[in-house]
Amino acid sequence: MQMVSIDELRTVFGVNFSKVHIYRLIRAGEFPQPIKLGEHRSAFLRHEVEAWIAEKIAKRDAQKSEAA
Repeated sequence: MQMVSIDELRTVFGVNFSKVHIYRLIRAGEFPQPIKLGEHRSAFLRHEVEAWIAEKIAKRDAQKSEAA
């Protein structure tokens, strides 16, 4: 099981949201919950982030096919 930091969300996955916005999405239940690793350290499960991205792509593709 791989974990990614909040900074890696930008560099590895291209999720170019600010940290504040990511935590807003988490509170709204619209982004995977981080795992607390220590007092000042959290990380995300890679497969959950990948699933979140895949969901966004699927929604986009569904909207395209509905519009056609």
